[in-house]
Amino acid sequence: MKRRLFLALGLFLALPQLAAACEPPTIYYLPYMADLKGASDADVTDFVRTTKPVVKDTYLSRGTAGEQSLCGGQGYISVDLTLPPGAPFAFGQVGVELKLVEGRFPGHVFPNGPVMPDEAGTDTLQLGNSWFEGPPETHRTISAVFNATLVAPDGTRGPATRIVIKSVPKRTGKKEELSR
Repeated sequence: MKRRLFLALGLFLALPQLAAACEPPTIYYLPYMADLKGASDADVTDFVRTTKPVVKDTYLSRGTAGEQSLCGGQGYISVDLTLPPGAPFAFGQVGVELKLVEGRFPGHVFPNGPVMPDEAGTDTLQLGNSWFEGPPETHRTISAVFNATLVAPDGTRGPATRIVIKSVPKRTGKKEELSR
């Protein structure tokens, strides 16, 4: 009986740490609400019309078998976007929209509509989330194309940066990859 009690107590104390290990990094962003900080709408709109966001970094992981990981079949993706070097504006003054234009991808992973970082004025915006896709033997090939565009306060969208996501499940022996 004492062993069961100690085992139960040990599991109770360990589970919060184990559950936290499964959660993806927290990403904070807000719906885009222009914070111009002295810039004029016209200046921001002119900038957005001719400027593409820059992909700074990407990360993709696919779910693993439940026996190998507490997270089981959880996939995770993140895309870090920045403004071009020397940009006269920062995120918050301009927003970003990421739209699926080809293929399929879980709909809740990227936000709908224009967003901005929770701290206006930063130079990097990280977008992403996790999704449940089950164990590797049930994974489907991911083939999706997203357009990332800057958004001005008046709703003007700039030219798009294409983000191509291709991932073949590991069971086929091909390497997973993210391309820009």
